[in-house]
Amino acid sequence: MFAISQNQFAFAGWTGLINGLGVGWASVNVRSSTLQTNRVTTINNLTGPSAAMAPATGYKTNAPLPGGASATTYSRIKGLAGGVWQATSQAAVGDGTDNAELQNRVNITPADCANLTFDSFINQSQTQFNANGNSGSITVNAKATAGTALWLRGFEFTGSMADVPIDDPATVQNESIEYLKVNGVLKFETLVLGPFEFGGSNNCPLIVPFTLTSSNLEHLVFASDAAVLSLPLVIICPPSIVVGCNESFSYPPVQYAGCGDITITYSPPKLTGTFPAGSFPVGVTPVTATATDRDGNSASCTFTVTVTDSTPPVVPLLATLTGESSVTVPQPPPTTDNCGGIVTASTVDPLVYTTQGTFTVRWKFDDGHGNTNTANQTVIVDDVTAPVAPTLATVTGQCSATVTVPTASDAVAGTIIGTTSAPLTYNNQGTFTVNWTFNDGHGNSSTASQTVIVKDTTPPVVPVLPVLTGESSVTVPQPPAATDNCGGSVNATTTDPLIYTNQGTFTVRWKFDDGHGNTNTANQTVIVDDVTAPVAPTLATVTGQCSATVTVPTASDAVAGTIIGTTSNPLTYNSQGTFT
Repeated sequence: MFAISQNQFAFAGWTGLINGLGVGWASVNVRSSTLQTNRVTTINNLTGPSAAMAPATGYKTNAPLPGGASATTYSRIKGLAGGVWQATSQAAVGDGTDNAELQNRVNITPADCANLTFDSFINQSQTQFNANGNSGSITVNAKATAGTALWLRGFEFTGSMADVPIDDPATVQNESIEYLKVNGVLKFETLVLGPFEFGGSNNCPLIVPFTLTSSNLEHLVFASDAAVLSLPLVIICPPSIVVGCNESFSYPPVQYAGCGDITITYSPPKLTGTFPAGSFPVGVTPVTATATDRDGNSASCTFTVTVTDSTPPVVPLLATLTGESSVTVPQPPPTTDNCGGIVTASTVDPLVYTTQGTFTVRWKFDDGHGNTNTANQTVIVDDVTAPVAPTLATVTGQCSATVTVPTASDAVAGTIIGTTSAPLTYNNQGTFTVNWTFNDGHGNSSTASQTVIVKDTTPPVVPVLPVLTGESSVTVPQPPAATDNCGGSVNATTTDPLIYTNQGTFTVRWKFDDGHGNTNTANQTVIVDDVTAPVAPTLATVTGQCSATVTVPTASDAVAGTIIGTTSNPLTYNSQGTFT
């Protein structure tokens, strides 16, 4: 496949006629390569008619170039007395003229850099013309490239120039010429196709002879027509190329034609040598080739460079990912592709794993060029760390101890509740060991031992011991039961006597033992004190006649037994009377 870029053929030129006094009309015409036309014509019967396109100094009638015309295209004509024509025309990049009559008469092949310059003058004065039998000649200096035509015609016309109509560019025939054919006489006709050169330093001018019937040079009507047709600037792109991404390549040459030296540029720019592999991305890259002529006109065409990639990307080495409680799968490491660029890794599998086990993440690597590769990555979630066993405090109690179930901390399972085959409550005095096991449920366990000490260190509570009293004796009974914080029997003992028969106050020192190595003491007071008087007897009255003698009586005492009475009175009375 190749591409051609060119403009349409387009033209530039002139037409006009003047009599021997330089009276008439002139017209210039340009048709651009985009087929837009502009024409400017002077008024009729004008002395020294002149017209220019684009506008130029020294010309009476001016007009701008049509849209799409090259800035280097122009057409100018000026007529003066004495058969003087001064005209020049240049068509660039497909610009030219529309001269329907001339182009209908002869086939003009457009050419690069088409240009025509022309000037003329009558060689004789009026006197010389008459002296020569009303004959004369016109000198023509002209230089033309290919793609041009110059048409010179002379008529003898004795009427008024004001009656000669101006040519209508919309018709093939030239209305001015047709009028002169009817109302005048054709005296000469010269039609030349470029390239040619008349006059100048190395060539003879073109001499056009003529003879008039009348004796006045004013009656010579000199018509000049020219057409200048240029070829467009043409560039033909080469076929598009296809290369592998690892291949070097060069732009194939383009074909082109235009005016003067042509400069070819490329976008992306062309390298002096070859493009190394990787210069273009994989895919289709349009390349625009532009031809620029000496006048700055340009034409472009486009071909493509297609870089292909048919090799899958190289998969990276995927490490096995491990974790005890969870694993988050990162994006895999970058991988390489034979054509460079970014390789995209994707997976439909989860990227976070929190369940114990072995899993497979299936990765797909895409180089973005339609090539993919796959690789599997292993994920292992495996709790291999035993729970952290706690440091267990010794559990103590006076009478009993109950162990609280401890917990351990595990990085995966969190809080682990300990288990044991030992009892949790101890009611017997002594030291015991509880062996705890902490299992995280994942095959990992740890142990810890806990000491339990049941030891009664509190003495028994002594009872309130009453004071024991007696008048003759006191027998100390077993004291009332003492209480102990741990219950059980409290043994009360003393080393003191338990029977007191002597009058006095005594202390019994009791010791209370709870059987757990804890004792307490208490003192009990014993008082033996006779506080009851003997029981006095009822004494009979002693009588006598002459005398009476009193027998010493006795009384009964609960403690002392028989008490012999004492008195300060006499025991014998010899005097009569009553005595006490």
